[in-house]
Parts: sequence; structure tokens; C-alpha cells
Amino acid sequence: SVVSGGSTTRPMIYFAEENAGVYAYAADSSSSGAPDHAWATLTYGLNKHAPVALDDTVLLGSDEGDFWALDRVTGNVNWSVMSGSPLLDSPWASGDQVYFANGRGFHCHAREDGQHLWSYERPGQFLVRRPDAVYLYVGRGTVHALDVNNGKLLRTVSFGEGVRFLTNMTDGIFYAVTQGGFVFMVDLGIQ
Repeated sequence: SVVSGGSTTRPMIYFAEENAGVYAYAADSSSSGAPDHAWATLTYGLNKHAPVALDDTVLLGSDEGDFWALDRVTGNVNWSVMSGSPLLDSPWASGDQVYFANGRGFHCHAREDGQHLWSYERPGQFLVRRPDAVYLYVGRGTVHALDVNNGKLLRTVSFGEGVRFLTNMTDGIFYAVTQGGFVFMVDLGIQ
């Protein structure tokens, strides 16, 4: 999968090759020839999921269980983590934390240096982070709210099966879509 990101003065396109690494090209390259190659970084793993482009970092997880944070401009490895189990999806990030899910659960690391902060025993899809909690979809319409500081379960909310949840890493708003085509926003401030 291909993602774009970067500043408006030099937007970039990033993609992960399945068996080799991550590549960056200038999105504003001339259409008359090959795009401007910015960098390539070997990640030594099967990369089935799309990288995530943040302000200063590109995040990527592999089927071998490696989790990488690369400098968005240079491609240099800022840090990497060996999780011991294949990642189930692309990683997520919000504020000073980054997240990934694998067969061993849902994991939170410090965005700056990759330090492991906490883990939750169930894997799931990151939905949104609020000041006090990280919201995680764990299946069958069920959302778990985890303490942002230690990953402990704060509460569980069931929306019923057939609801799809949209990841939102930017503004703390929680969106969902029903099979009937309704889109709604949930107030996460209620206890």
C-alpha cells in the first residue's frame, strides 16, 4: 500500500515493498519521467501492511514481528522493536504514543524512542486516543477503553455486531458506521 505525507512544500509518497524495505519518492516529481527517489531503507521483513506517515516519522510493522520508526526525511532508522509475533495491521500513532497489534495483544510504545510503555492482552484496532484513555475495537461490536498510562481496562462498551469503526489519529473524535449506512460520532466523555 502507498501512503503520502510530509510538509506541503515537499510532499512525499512512501511504500513498503513486500520483501525488502521502505521507499520514499517526491510526490511533486515531474510527470515526464521517473519520480525523484528520496531514500530507501531495508527493513528485513515481509511488509504486508501500509506504512504510516507522521509529521517526522514513518512507522512500519512486519510479518516477522518487527516494528520500525524511520525518519520521514532521510529514511534513517530512529528505533526498532522486535515484538515476537507478526503485526496484524498497520501501526497507529497519537500524541506521544505509537501502537500496534499482534497475536500477543495490543502494545503501546513511546513515539520518541520506542520504549515499551504497556501491553493489553487482547489484540484489536486502535480507534482514538482521549486524554485519559485509548479506545480499542476488539471485535463483535465491542470497544474497550484502556488507561492511557498503563493499559488497564477502564470500561467496555458494546455497540452490537454490524458496526464498523473508523480509526482517527488526529482529533480525538470517534466515528462509526452501521450496516444501514448511518455514520455517527460517539461522545467518549461519558462514563
